[in-house]
Amino acid sequence: MSLTSHLKDTKSPVTRFMKGRFPNVGAIRPAWREQVGHPNTIRPKRDPGGHWSTLGTAIDYRLRYYFPAPEGRSLVAEWGVAELGAGIGPVDRLTPAGWGRLGNDFLGSLTALQHKASPGTRLPRALEDRLCRHCFVLALFEQLFRAGPGIGSALYTLPAGATVSDLLGLAASSWVSDLRAMSWAFYDGFSELLARPAVLNPTFDGSLDVGAADADMIVGRCLLEIKTTIDPRALPSGIVYQLIGYVLLDYSDEFGIDAVGVYLSRQAILVCWPLEEILSTVATGPANLPRLRRDFQTMLRE
Repeated sequence: MSLTSHLKDTKSPVTRFMKGRFPNVGAIRPAWREQVGHPNTIRPKRDPGGHWSTLGTAIDYRLRYYFPAPEGRSLVAEWGVAELGAGIGPVDRLTPAGWGRLGNDFLGSLTALQHKASPGTRLPRALEDRLCRHCFVLALFEQLFRAGPGIGSALYTLPAGATVSDLLGLAASSWVSDLRAMSWAFYDGFSELLARPAVLNPTFDGSLDVGAADADMIVGRCLLEIKTTIDPRALPSGIVYQLIGYVLLDYSDEFGIDAVGVYLSRQAILVCWPLEEILSTVATGPANLPRLRRDFQTMLRE
């Protein structure tokens, strides 16, 4: 399970803890609606059908590639590649060895592309599109790992002997255009963030206490989650609890998080709150962060 899986379960101890300690999420919704307003929304030219969530995961990857990545950083998508190579998944078209070869070739292609796509820059269209195609494939592999090999993945439509070109071809041109538009909107509006130190896919002291938990990024000392939605005007409690949950899982305050925020990738809007402000607003009383972390840890380990 993941933190978000716990939060989707209305009867889970995590959900009960959040609702009990932070019942006033409604108090921050008016300010959210005011900041979001009635924005222009980036939409794909053609309905992506079952791939809305794939595009959301893909833009997560793309935006992280604007920041320098540490050497040896592993991607969740690589675990999906490894599972297929180990024979976990359909083998009627591609054998485990075939998946292993294809996955390694794809990751090699991605590494070569990264050498050309310098972080912190707005890429030329052709290079941007190629990176977006790679990010779409990364999203497919990540979805397979997170949801399990039983999902109806587009990866399973590949023929025996498939190549990296076949993999990249799974991303329709209209979807690539959609990703490019979101990518460039982020760069054009928020390129100043790229000068700040960033931790990509951070994990926390308590990540394993919820099965697994990795956030999108920490920029400076602000924990950011990327959300890709057509209509962002409502602020689901789950998003607020997700942000707070990651902060509480940082038991030792390793990252010194002092703010949390949501980046709306289809609207190019960034909404942030000082950590002390959001905790005190949604909590039932004064928010003692060290105590909240201890209580959360105790609850998870009972």
